[in-house]
Amino acid sequence: MSPKHAVRSVRLLTSGPNVQAREFVVEVGQAVKWHSHSRIVDFCFCLEGVVVFEAANTEGRTCREQLLQPGEHCVIEAGIVHRLRAGSVACRYLLVQAGDKYDFNEASEAWLPS
Repeated sequence: MSPKHAVRSVRLLTSGPNVQAREFVVEVGQAVKWHSHSRIVDFCFCLEGVVVFEAANTEGRTCREQLLQPGEHCVIEAGIVHRLRAGSVACRYLLVQAGDKYDFNEASEAWLPS
């Protein structure tokens, strides 16, 4: 089961035992909560606007950021604490999650970048 995200919309496109694909529409100021996945890999494809991928270094409480423009993508390996948010404009992206059964492990506030 997918968590409730504080974004404009999330639309399930397809799902199977070890894969799902969803379309996210995110307004400026909105973000998916910081989280990780135990065994699945995220493939994020920017369709419109600017998507910001953020990965937390939970030991040093720092953050790595990557901006995605339309046509660009990133791969988020299992175990990485991360979130996706809109950049300076609203965005729409395709998120394909594959490799194992879906899980969503919300990150502890104590581990997040300051």
